[in-house]
This record gives sequence, structure tokens and C-alpha cells, in this order.
Amino acid sequence: MIRTPNDVIATSPSTLYVTNDHYYREGGMRALEDLLPIAAWTDTVHITLSALKGVAPEAHVEAKVAIDTLHNNNGIGHGPRLSETTEEIMIASAASGKLHLVTVDDTNYPSLIKHKTISFDNTLDNPYYFHDPHASEGKDLSGYVLGGLSQAHKLAKLEDDHDLKLSSTVHFVSRSANGKLGEPKVIFEDTGDRVNMLTTAILTPIDSGKREAWLWATGLIGESIVAVRVEL
Repeated sequence: MIRTPNDVIATSPSTLYVTNDHYYREGGMRALEDLLPIAAWTDTVHITLSALKGVAPEAHVEAKVAIDTLHNNNGIGHGPRLSETTEEIMIASAASGKLHLVTVDDTNYPSLIKHKTISFDNTLDNPYYFHDPHASEGKDLSGYVLGGLSQAHKLAKLEDDHDLKLSSTVHFVSRSANGKLGEPKVIFEDTGDRVNMLTTAILTPIDSGKREAWLWATGLIGESIVAVRVEL
């Protein structure tokens, strides 16, 4: 069931979710998956470990498809807590540039239910949710941080040109205390000179008096991490 694992999050000491980013491991059909948004063949698998030791590798391990029919299922991350018992989970469809916001189906645990999709004009990789520690002081800067490639069509050239620079963009989508989402806002762009093929971006707070935060970003083939103050 775990064919092409890409990312993983734990939801307890004994449970986790794993994304499969492709249905096919190799060949032309794998390439076709990236190009066609309608090729929604990937899924996220829920794993339960009832014990850490067993005679066989599969002993004490239970697996179930939690959500399927997603395109190029990629990065997964913890979102905001919606209630005392419900946490949002973020799943990024990389090639189609979509962020799916899902929650656990209480009537069919551990299945996931999609309740919102946010679209972007670039690819996505690893989603991150910024919890503003100063939200109680009146300015809630919490929101979703999404980094990705703005020229993903050049990826195929990497095989022949290892010095290729791929431009990237980081978007921020604010989320108010009542759950209202803002429009995607570009908070960082780069040509590939500072951070090449950006795949991960996170925010850390500066202080409670400014609408700013530190953005930290790095890339799959980058040689550095960028740190820059951004306005939210």
C-alpha cells in the first residue's frame, strides 16, 4: 500500500499518515501522472502500530487508505486545531498546485474528509502552518505557508544541466480565528540564485508589535538556507 512514499506525519505515538506521490513507480505512466491533473490516482495511507516488535515485518501493523483520488499527493502537515478534538491536516498536490485541507472522519476513522481546496499558480511541495503566538493580543497572523516552483516545466532539463537554476515562489494564506481564509499572497520570490528549487518554507515570529515574521526557505538542490524578514 505504501508504493511511492513522499511525506509522513504522526497523529499519536502509534499512528501516522503517509502520502504516495505516484501510482506508478516508473515509466511513461509515471510521467503522465505529473502532466495530467485528471490523473488523480494517488492516496494517503493510515498506519497503526499495535506493537514495535514482531516475528514478521508486517506483524502488529495495520494499514488503510485514508483518502484517495488526489493528484500527485505530496507533502503533508499539521494544520490548525479546529476544536478540542479536531485537527486539520494539509495535503499538497504538487504538480497541480493545490492545497487540500482535510479532517478525520469521526464516523469512519481513520478516513480523511476534504473540506477545502486552495489553488496556486505554481507547484507545491511541503505545506506549513504558522501558529501566531501573539494572536491573543489582537493581531492574528496565523496562516498557511506554501513554497513551490514557478517554472516547474524546466525540471526535465536537470538531467542534462546540473547547474540549472529554478525560480521559486512562497505564498502565504492568512486564516482568521473564525476560519476565514485570505487570498494567496506572495511573500517571497527568487530566481534560483539564492535558493534553488525551493521545496520547504516556514515562518517564525519576530515580536508582537509588527506584522512581520522570519521566513526560512531551502531547496531540493539548493546549497543554502535563506532567512528573510517578510511582511504578513
